[in-house]
Amino acid sequence: MSNFTGKWIDENKDIITVTGAWDVLSVSYSNGRGPFQGYIVNSTLTVNFTDDAVYTGMLNDNTISWTNATKWTRA
Repeated sequence: MSNFTGKWIDENKDIITVTGAWDVLSVSYSNGRGPFQGYIVNSTLTVNFTDDAVYTGMLNDNTISWTNATKWTRA
């Protein structure tokens, strides 16, 4: 299972659930936003947030740092 799967909290205190297997994941927000599809290459997650843009996140310990300068921490 991926290191990205599980519950995350963004800077707005929204809870994000990442599910999936191998290199394909789904991202859903507790506020009803999503689901959005993504994929993993090494320790990088790329997600197509269809209501915004495609962003890439790098996993570092318990934090995902995104290319739009936001961060998620493991819940």
